Amino acid sequence: MLEAGELGPKSSLRALCEKAANAAAVPCYVEDERDMGRLIRETLQGAGLTAEPDAVTALASAITGNRAKARSELEKLITYKGPQKSPITLDDIMATCADAGAQGLDDLVYAVANRDSGRAFKSFETLQQEGVALIAILRALQNHSGNYI
Repeated sequence: MLEAGELGPKSSLRALCEKAANAAAVPCYVEDERDMGRLIRETLQGAGLTAEPDAVTALASAITGNRAKARSELEKLITYKGPQKSPITLDDIMATCADAGAQGLDDLVYAVANRDSGRAFKSFETLQQEGVALIAILRALQNHSGNYI
């Protein structure tokens, strides 16, 4: 089995697999934040729940590109809310899904704010390895700095 990242239409590996009788090129698309936001809203709606826009944005940015993780985090969130039908807030996301990347974002933000470059680089590297979108990282930093301007 071969596995590769994004291969353009002119990729020689992709062409080889598409032409071979004993191989196949199977496209797998990584969902962006907008797609993940749609999945979150649809899943919550199916459970009779709604979410505040900032809660959807925070969760989507933390789980972008990982549909299995998204479903797991949504199940936790739905269980957490139980029969309560009030809209899901950012506090609900932090209470249930902090391990979905939000805690790592906080670690990075506070390391940057404290000018702790070693911890900031380590947090940034961890977030990248977890697949947290760069835009989510930038937004977290921007939102934090916006609180002090």
